[in-house]
Amino acid sequence: MKSHKFALGDLECASLYDNGQTSDLRGLFPSLSAPEAQNTLPPLNLDEKFPVGFNCLYIKQDKKHILIDTGTGQGELLNSLATLGLAANDIDIVILTHGDRDHIGGVLNFPKARFVLCQKMFEAWTKPTKQEGMIEEFAKLFRGSLEDEALKARVQPRRAFASEVLPQIKERLQPTVFEEEFL
Repeated sequence: MKSHKFALGDLECASLYDNGQTSDLRGLFPSLSAPEAQNTLPPLNLDEKFPVGFNCLYIKQDKKHILIDTGTGQGELLNSLATLGLAANDIDIVILTHGDRDHIGGVLNFPKARFVLCQKMFEAWTKPTKQEGMIEEFAKLFRGSLEDEALKARVQPRRAFASEVLPQIKERLQPTVFEEEFL
């Protein structure tokens, strides 16, 4: 299923499939210990593989086409949009929730969209000292549970977003603060 339509009041919405992969708890939650996993209900195996899906949310408000997050940029999001009769050029606003690759990886696929993100996230991506701090905090999550090369592979997309992607959409970025209207 590429999309699932639903209504929320007057809003037309759809959950849009981007991609799926298999993962394990150790990969998703590197600081989770085996005893902690065993204390969950039901007990979990840290190394057991299971499917993980990545979806984005589409909202139509009046005549505005809004997308929450842009997926990985390598998945099926654009095909999922097509099941609604839409193309990337139809998206007016993209709300970026945070800076993980499965949320920001596809920003360049939306050439006409205005990108809305919270002011703190904007600063974390655009101020070098905050950017390094944010990347270091992310790396801390995986340090000790991943080999150095695997850790670099997790961190690299964040650096690339800041240095290669962000400058390409900078003119279309709209930082916002909590409770500020942006639509």
